[in-house]
Amino acid sequence: MKKKLLTMFLIFILLFNVIQIPTFAVSNEQSIYDFLTKTMNFNSAAACGVLANIQCESGFISDIIEHGYSWEQGGGYGICQWTNYPRLAANGRRTELLTFCASNGYDYKSLTGQLWYLKHELETSNKTTLYKIKNAANDAQGAYQAGYDWCYFFEIPANFANVSVTRGNLSKTKYWPKYSSVTTTNPPKTSPPAGSPTPIPTPPPTPKPVFVISVSLNSAAVTLNSSNSYQLVYRIYPSNATNKKVTWKTSDDKVAVVSATGKITAKARGTAVVSVTTSSGVKQALCKVTVNQLVTGVKLSKSVLTIKKGRTHRLTPTVLPAGAFDKRTIWMSTNLKVAYVSSAGVVKALSKGVSFIYVTTAQGRKNANCKVVVK
Repeated sequence: MKKKLLTMFLIFILLFNVIQIPTFAVSNEQSIYDFLTKTMNFNSAAACGVLANIQCESGFISDIIEHGYSWEQGGGYGICQWTNYPRLAANGRRTELLTFCASNGYDYKSLTGQLWYLKHELETSNKTTLYKIKNAANDAQGAYQAGYDWCYFFEIPANFANVSVTRGNLSKTKYWPKYSSVTTTNPPKTSPPAGSPTPIPTPPPTPKPVFVISVSLNSAAVTLNSSNSYQLVYRIYPSNATNKKVTWKTSDDKVAVVSATGKITAKARGTAVVSVTTSSGVKQALCKVTVNQLVTGVKLSKSVLTIKKGRTHRLTPTVLPAGAFDKRTIWMSTNLKVAYVSSAGVVKALSKGVSFIYVTTAQGRKNANCKVVVK
């Protein structure tokens, strides 16, 4: 006797631990079944699996808000309880429902609009669920599998592994016996079902803009060699500001240019200031750019020097280009017995013979030489 009572209790829990269907929503249930089988070409078992889930989610009420939440709190909405994630996000499934209905001339509160959006959602972003449901066997076990798969892959509620079993059983024991031999009628096309017992929610308010308070850059100053580049990265505070558009400018495009994405390219020696300015609030951050001109070569005032023993002569280097930032040079004699050269380029003839005097730039290691003949 105790086992029999326990079994009856478990069946009661299985069948009634879901959203119960108000009398007025029965026509919605039939309309959903008709839409699934006629418009979406689901077989009866597949449609039963969807019905079991919609009963649990909304009781077939099209304008119902998720229990425990208001519209402003991001509560799920409609027969499938479409919800943005996170709930207060600007975009998500609830927003997409509203956008689709507005774009196609439907009232998002209506069963018709929600069914056509459901079809659109399955055919675009939930193809896996659509494939599984459409391939359900048209029998009692297929109804169970459709109810399970719809919950597991589409609704995905908390503890969905266990809940999927409950909804699969609901599909098999309640809806399959009811619809396995039903002849469907035409699906809803343009008009919502009559009557609604729940208040129609106020459409979501237009979000208040979040203004920019400040903008910062990853570098306040950079030093570049000519032709080199550097990527500036900006950060806007607060991070959820509504308008994050910025514009980039340089104070001297002959020294450095900046792209629309903040990439600096050095052009010529000098300094420039690169700025980023927000469209919202006109906040600004600056970066000082110093560009150094690289050495490209060096020349000497003489290529051949004939000099008498004991005499001196100063060789003059010219570092190229004229705007090179580092003009330091290093001197060397190939034969110190014949000629010596100082760090200032002064050659002293020591004995008869030939030596080569080399000058090398500290930056870039460019060099030139002069043949020295001592008489």
